[in-house]
Amino acid sequence: MGSDDLNLKSAYFHVVTDAQLTPKTLRERLAVHEEIIHSTIELHQRSLASAKPASSHPIASAPL
Repeated sequence: MGSDDLNLKSAYFHVVTDAQLTPKTLRERLAVHEEIIHSTIELHQRSLASAKPASSHPIASAPL
């Protein structure tokens, strides 16, 4: 399914990352998707000391 098939108007993003990412940076990256009219971004930075493999996170291992 391509992005043209989604017909999105709003989206909620819950992001857990080790990267140096800000909500503004993520919003700029998402700006190329004209189908997203409104987005809410919840961004959580993981420190390298407390980082767990993504597969150990209950949401990351759940089927989509």
